[in-house]
Amino acid sequence: MALGFASLLLAGCAGQRPPTWVEDVCNIHASWISSDRPQADEERLTSSLQDSIPEDGDGAVADSARAFVTAAQEDDRSEVESAHERLVAACKDSGWEPAEG
Repeated sequence: MALGFASLLLAGCAGQRPPTWVEDVCNIHASWISSDRPQADEERLTSSLQDSIPEDGDGAVADSARAFVTAAQEDDRSEVESAHERLVAACKDSGWEPAEG
């Protein structure tokens, strides 16, 4: 009985969308990726990311996005790449899916 209830709960969780701010952060980052990640656009990207993360935003997406912003502002190319990879993984793990089209 408990196993059946747990399965039902998990099934109910499947397909849930992440919070809007998570979708916004992931969409902004995905847009940058699709434009071949130009360094020249990082200032606009970091500004957009900062504006999209609520002050109380927490979790892997917020942490990775904040790390990306800090690394880009400090022009730490190694950390930009590392934070970028963490943000890609965090977006995927959050249930975010790229917009179709």
